[in-house]
Formats: sequence, structure tokens, C-alpha cells
Amino acid sequence: MPGVHLEPVDGSLYCCGMAGIMGFKRDFHETSLHLGHRLMEKIQALAPERLITDCLSCRLQFDQLLPYKVQHPVELLNEAVSG
Repeated sequence: MPGVHLEPVDGSLYCCGMAGIMGFKRDFHETSLHLGHRLMEKIQALAPERLITDCLSCRLQFDQLLPYKVQHPVELLNEAVSG
């Protein structure tokens, strides 16, 4: 898409920390935040205009922890074709 630059965050150590259902349980909330800390720092260093993810769990975690707009790839495509 013209005008779109994607910066992938690669690496096996970058996880949002939600870890499926674990992130939804009160007992695992602090662990979830700890697991996602490395990725949140990486994203903050990149200071993106927005985040693109196809994972609902990641989206929820990003919405909770970061100040950036979070979208599914299909939402980005919709914006591109809608103008």
C-alpha cells in the first residue's frame, strides 16, 4: 500500500504477555505484564503511528498498556481502499 511502512517486531522473546487465557485471569495479571514488558519497551522505542496485529489477545494487551492506536490488518486495508 502506498504510504504505508510496516516495521515488524521479530524475535522469539517478543510476546505481548497475554498468553491466551492466562492474561485474563487475575492470578496471572502481574506475570502477564512481566512477560510483555520487553515487547512494550520495543514498541515504545519505535514510537509508531499505530500498531497492526491480527491477534485479539495482543490487541487487548496493547490497548491496555500502550498509547497507540491498534488495528487489525483488515482495518488498515479498509482505510486504504476507502480513502
